[in-house]
Amino acid sequence: MDEGQTLIERTREEITDQSSQRQLINLIESIIIYKFPQKSREEIETMFGLSDLKQTRVYQEALAEGEEQGLERGLQEGERLVVENLLRVRFGELDPEIQAIISRILQLSPEEFTPLLLQYSKQELLNQFGNCQ
Repeated sequence: MDEGQTLIERTREEITDQSSQRQLINLIESIIIYKFPQKSREEIETMFGLSDLKQTRVYQEALAEGEEQGLERGLQEGERLVVENLLRVRFGELDPEIQAIISRILQLSPEEFTPLLLQYSKQELLNQFGNCQ
């Protein structure tokens, strides 16, 4: 741990070009992050005397990836709610047969599943999506 901190300090002292210094520190910080995956950002910052770990490219990429995954998950949950609500409005409480086909319906785009949910009878939906494996 001391080696990483020493390396960062030496980089700050010995590299005068700010761009090169920042790139090298980013590289060192990235290596440190990968070396201690079980540690939180705050723990790593404390261990190595880092104050701007949030500014590293690795952190920014991980944050962007997490946000993208969260957005995707939110969209999927939103689509599921739309399907469930449309089915409830049309057919009342969702029985097990209808619940069983929701995941198959969600394989379609909203543009594809919306007209089907509005036009098909319960039996037509079960026939269309119930026998697929």
